[in-house]
Amino acid sequence: MLIHDTQYTEAEYQMRIGLGHSSIRHAFEFARLTDVKHFIPFHHDPTHSDDELDRMFKEAVAELCPTYAVTPSREGLSLPSREGLSLEVEC
Repeated sequence: MLIHDTQYTEAEYQMRIGLGHSSIRHAFEFARLTDVKHFIPFHHDPTHSDDELDRMFKEAVAELCPTYAVTPSREGLSLPSREGLSLEVEC
């Protein structure tokens, strides 16, 4: 499981390099490279509306992870993490 910061869009990130947050693109690329079984993007910019977040994540999935279906309910990807999200982890 990978829970990864996705504070910025790529354009926003370019203006904020070094502030300790990642772009959505970087998080998705890392998840793809590590081949995690479950990816949970979190820590979203509070200025982004829910509709903007949904659009940004659908675009990221379509471009960077085309093997995932573009719906928030797909197995292995929680888009984006939301209040009340609950997961059961088996060791």
